[in-house]
Amino acid sequence: MNRTPLRFRPVCYTSDCRLRNFTPQALPVLKDTMPKLKTHSGAAKRFTKTASGKFKRGQSKMRHILTSKSVKAKRHLRAGALISEADTPKIARMLPYA
Repeated sequence: MNRTPLRFRPVCYTSDCRLRNFTPQALPVLKDTMPKLKTHSGAAKRFTKTASGKFKRGQSKMRHILTSKSVKAKRHLRAGALISEADTPKIARMLPYA
């Protein structure tokens, strides 16, 4: 009697089974690849990478108590600032695909 081994036989109890023509060759081939790196979601919202490879950040002190700040101070705080050279490797690790 020609029977397929149990590990290759699909479990199918209905007539419209999708695995009716199941063959072991139809299984996907898994490649040995390294796992993907996760982006730090908090850092992704706060920093952007410039064309030269540096990281840009927003300025602080612009959320509340703005009436006591001068117009000039608020205007200068609108512009972004660059991350310091000491902190750049840490930010680059948090944003591997930036």
